[in-house]
Amino acid sequence: MDDKPRIMIVEDEPIIAEDLQLTLKSFDYEVTRVVSSGEEAVRLAHEDHPDLILMDIVLSGAMDGIDTAAEIVRDGNIPVIYLTAHCSPDILERAKKTRPYAYLKKPFDDESVRTSVEISLYRHRAEKELKILRGLLPICVRCKKIRDDEGYWQNVEQYVRDHSEADFTHGICPECAREIYPEEFDGS
Repeated sequence: MDDKPRIMIVEDEPIIAEDLQLTLKSFDYEVTRVVSSGEEAVRLAHEDHPDLILMDIVLSGAMDGIDTAAEIVRDGNIPVIYLTAHCSPDILERAKKTRPYAYLKKPFDDESVRTSVEISLYRHRAEKELKILRGLLPICVRCKKIRDDEGYWQNVEQYVRDHSEADFTHGICPECAREIYPEEFDGS
């Protein structure tokens, strides 16, 4: 099984697209596709499910990179790094609304690409792990153990420690204290 990160390139300038593809391959990433239009990127992102998309902001066609990224991010959970030679305040404001993982200004060097890709992939993995605690957790009604993604049951404290930065301190609520130590509460 190949665990290389899978990256889609959305760039309408062939020389830049080829250079990016060679750069990514030199860092042992898999390039799933190189596409030049937003419409094609949306369709193929849903088919290929890449781990990351490098997205030029200025694209030929009806959709620019920001519109394309907005649609991909809305319909799927794929992080985007913007590539652009344009850095106007208006473009930056539009781009920020799509919550990109990075913003690389052209011309960029290989190490900037690598750093942005690595940080973005790491951040995306971390966010996916945190989302586990936001969804429904299968919990036993009797013993309060939680079933993990592999189907194993473990205690709540261990599950939360494994899936977040939270830790626990223990105490006893007043209701349980009255039940466990009724003699302390008799006559009060």
